[in-house]
Amino acid sequence: MDPHQFVDAQGMPIGDHTTQVNHHVLPRQPLTRAHLTDLDPVAAARRLLREDVDEAAVLLASIAPDEAVPLLQRLLATDEARTVAVLCSMHRGKAAALIRRLRADTEWIGDLPDAVTEIRAAHATARALLGDESGPVEPHPAPPPLRAFRLPCARGAVYWHRSARPVAVPEPIDGYYLAAGGPGGRLGLPVGAAADGSLVTFDGLEVEGDDWVVVESPAGVFTTTVSRLEVPGMWGAPVTEIVTRGDGTLQRFEYADIHSDGAGGHIAVDETVRAFLGRGGAHRRPVGPAAPPVRSAYGQRGFWQDFGPPDDPVTVYVADGLRPIELGQPMQEAYVRAGGPEGWLGFPRGRSYTRWVIDKRHDPFQYEGGVIVAGADGEPTAVPTDLYRAAVSADLGPPVGEVQRLGAADDLAQFFAGGAVTVRGSRTQTWVERGSPA
Repeated sequence: MDPHQFVDAQGMPIGDHTTQVNHHVLPRQPLTRAHLTDLDPVAAARRLLREDVDEAAVLLASIAPDEAVPLLQRLLATDEARTVAVLCSMHRGKAAALIRRLRADTEWIGDLPDAVTEIRAAHATARALLGDESGPVEPHPAPPPLRAFRLPCARGAVYWHRSARPVAVPEPIDGYYLAAGGPGGRLGLPVGAAADGSLVTFDGLEVEGDDWVVVESPAGVFTTTVSRLEVPGMWGAPVTEIVTRGDGTLQRFEYADIHSDGAGGHIAVDETVRAFLGRGGAHRRPVGPAAPPVRSAYGQRGFWQDFGPPDDPVTVYVADGLRPIELGQPMQEAYVRAGGPEGWLGFPRGRSYTRWVIDKRHDPFQYEGGVIVAGADGEPTAVPTDLYRAAVSADLGPPVGEVQRLGAADDLAQFFAGGAVTVRGSRTQTWVERGSPA
């Protein structure tokens, strides 16, 4: 049977067209004050939270306080952030009047009127840094039972807490702070910031009796301490987080490693020293701060620092234009006896002399004003450059004593295994064993 032989009243074949069903959705009735008061607080709160923030604020402000307070209580228990946004849209006096009548277990909301006023004033001051507001004021967990309040902005946020004045926290520090838990996290509450937003001080992590800050550096955003930033010398910005190392901590900066002894003392290792120690010296740790820079008698400027472990100590010297030099014991002791960098030897320049080797680890070292070589008894002995060259030329053998000053300040004498060398004025003389000039 052909189904097309049957037609309907309009002449259309039965079974050859699609039936259209129209669904009519009635518009949701706007929420009114009367509707709101007819509902119990749970249902009213659920309904009110679906409204636009401004409309919800108007409705809540329009009902009698005895009806509004239980509803506000339920709103806070359901959605703190949304409720704060509604209260912030309400007239300040009306919101404050409702807040004063809330139960004690929501006492924190009593901070809101003052918080909003102070936050907006702080934002007006920091607008150039943070940009415009990007959302309503938000509550954030803080030390219980209180809350901190946050105003999100285009390039950061303003934070408020009753224990501190409002603080502007710009990006990317604000993102780092939120990732760390915000006001309820490990950093605690922001309590201060640099005018340019490059540094924000926090009251959390009360370790080593120091003030903790978050700083933006070329390598990212990192937590550090004020004292690390104030270590003498320009160490740059941090490039890593603080890590535990032994009994203390370590943090790498652009131009130094900052070590802590766990008691608030910090030791900086210069970048050049760090690079030098990296050559097989990873087991070494600083055992004292870097000495203040000094200038040698020869015009070279530099500093030095001691490293452990205790059973194998070394001192690393760094001078302008020279690679770092590592002096172990007993080379370092002989150098100190001769006055160190500020004495007549000046800064070490490196291994270049090969006569009279002390041992395999301590070849003779050249300094700005001389050398340290093994004496006749095997102990390191300092020898001025002119005396050393004359002794080597005459093959006098290793020194048998320290250099001696004669009458004039620049007159010198030193004895060697096969004779002596003297310097008087500009004249250098070599004396053989029998005591006559060579």
